Amino acid sequence: MEDIGNGTFPLREDIPRNTNITWACREGCGNMHRILVTGGTGYLGAHIVDLLLERGIVVVVTARSESKASDFAERRFRFKELLEVVITGDLTAVGAFDDLAKDVDVIIHCANPLPNEPLSDSTVSKTMIEPAITGTLSILQAARKNPTLKRLVLTSTTGAVFDIALPVRSPHGDHYIAADWHPITYEEGTRTNDPYVAYRAGKKYAELEAWAAVDPTSDHLRHLELRTDSTKSTTLPNEPTFDLTVFCPPLIIGPWVHPLGQSGLASLNYSLLQFRNIVCGEYRTSRLPDPLSPLWLDVRDAAFAHVEAALRLNNSEHPSISNGRGYYEGRVPGVGGGSAPP
Repeated sequence: MEDIGNGTFPLREDIPRNTNITWACREGCGNMHRILVTGGTGYLGAHIVDLLLERGIVVVVTARSESKASDFAERRFRFKELLEVVITGDLTAVGAFDDLAKDVDVIIHCANPLPNEPLSDSTVSKTMIEPAITGTLSILQAARKNPTLKRLVLTSTTGAVFDIALPVRSPHGDHYIAADWHPITYEEGTRTNDPYVAYRAGKKYAELEAWAAVDPTSDHLRHLELRTDSTKSTTLPNEPTFDLTVFCPPLIIGPWVHPLGQSGLASLNYSLLQFRNIVCGEYRTSRLPDPLSPLWLDVRDAAFAHVEAALRLNNSEHPSISNGRGYYEGRVPGVGGGSAPP
């Protein structure tokens, strides 16, 4: 299989794994009729939706405002027979996804908040961490009520796997395994005013909730036992009939195809806006900002990986692996793959 991406990122699968940092997809596409994409009008989600529409799949998309829903649909008018954009309220509310998840074959859950400014100690949990966790619980509840659902694809982050502030080094050598988690505790996440630290904490515990829901005997539950707040895992009804695929991408950058609204470029997510500002010379007279991550991935490759995971349902116990590669590999004389240019 062709390599994708300009970096590498771990995948957590519904099977034991011990592979290179990479993404996996299944061989053999099933017949998809209808897919729900939460956060489909967002940065990554819009790319995912476009790829699905190009393949002739009916896509249900959630939008948080009427203006965003209208703009998103108008730009995809040629797919009006395939695209259904639904304006949703509070995505963390109990039952928020129940009606949307009916009669869909796959759910791709990539909706998650990421503010563009520092948070106060009093708002970080409410703004960042709990929406990630309760939103995931809400989608899990909806998934369990759909007996025909085949797969749930969840977007996590490398920040749930290891501490990005430390040298990227796995205790297992050149790969990560399913047992690897960022050491941040829930309480540490709630005490920070750094939105990215809170984001990683929220993603970590949201992913833990997902694994706990599909496998109550999972060793991952020991991490959830460290939580002392009132939103611990709740027992979800019915045994799951679907499998779970979780992607842990690094920093995602690249072109945007989602509606920006009246704020224009100012409404871009922080990482993309920072990259745009560097390229456009906004820091000509000031110090460049510190890099957000030593790893990165093109948004189009991230979207492609999500779509492949959603469509290739056969041989789920035998994923095929595609390694990412260093951006400079073979492009700069004398520079090895993944190394920075001289």
